[in-house]
Amino acid sequence: MNVPRVNIFSRLYRWSYRQGENFTTDAFAGLIGLLAQEDATAAIGFVSWLCFGDQQFTLCTVPKITTQATTDEGTPDMTIKSQEILVFVEVKVGSGFGETQVERYCRLLQSEGGCRRKRLVLLTVGRADDVSNTDVRCLRWHEVADRLQNLPLKSPVALFLTSEFVTFLREQIMTIEHVGWQLPDGIAAMRNLIQMLGVALEAVPIPIYSRRSGWDWIGYYLGSDTGLWVGIRHGSPAVVSLAFGSATPDRKAFNALGRGEWNDGRPRFVLDLSSEAVHFFARSKESQLDLLTGFLRQAYADARSCVAKEGSVSDGDNPASS
Repeated sequence: MNVPRVNIFSRLYRWSYRQGENFTTDAFAGLIGLLAQEDATAAIGFVSWLCFGDQQFTLCTVPKITTQATTDEGTPDMTIKSQEILVFVEVKVGSGFGETQVERYCRLLQSEGGCRRKRLVLLTVGRADDVSNTDVRCLRWHEVADRLQNLPLKSPVALFLTSEFVTFLREQIMTIEHVGWQLPDGIAAMRNLIQMLGVALEAVPIPIYSRRSGWDWIGYYLGSDTGLWVGIRHGSPAVVSLAFGSATPDRKAFNALGRGEWNDGRPRFVLDLSSEAVHFFARSKESQLDLLTGFLRQAYADARSCVAKEGSVSDGDNPASS
């Protein structure tokens, strides 16, 4: 049986409904904790770099790491603490910093007594706003990924989970990767796929409300009142999804259907073009169109059957109910 390889962090991330930054924070802290158990020397070196960069300073022991510890000045995402250091790490994935957040955490650091080294680390996807305070270290996720990839790990468990976390960051478009020669052909192929999807929608027929694209997706909104969407996400360009947009799902109807995926509190029906069972890329364009048309016809009918009727109560926005 051909079972597709799924990243462990990405699989768990699907259940972190509207909690992306908290999930990434806890996953990162958990990875450091595992490194400390499997390879203390590598963990100490990494935490020293995370907090203070490549300065001539290395911790003697792995510090205690906690997440979401409430203080009088707010709730830092991570607190790294030992007899040597006190560090707050504020994790940002898609949001910005709150008003006076940096100033409040710096003030909290200074209020702590003792002679420990102190630092506030701002961990972001893009460049953080310029901060002149010397107690603040600005770091980006792609730098963390590069550092993790180059850790001299010997433990198979540590190697596996570190690789999985770096892959997760890559899938979430939080790293920088080499741009290869395939770029022009890849973009052209993606445009061809979207165009073929439009022709397949017309062949079913399924009404197209609009063709749109975002930072990490491109596709079609279906009809003016269906609340459904079909297209691809740039992180998984070989997976065609017909999913719920504004439509309210009926969880019981979806469960009774016995097909599809429950993703982020909503149904989704997918066609993996890279599957060996599909052989999409080896088909003629006529056969490719036939395959897409058949998938869309079934997926659209399935999705419509899972739309909550007016006045009904749905638990679609509660993934914990699954």
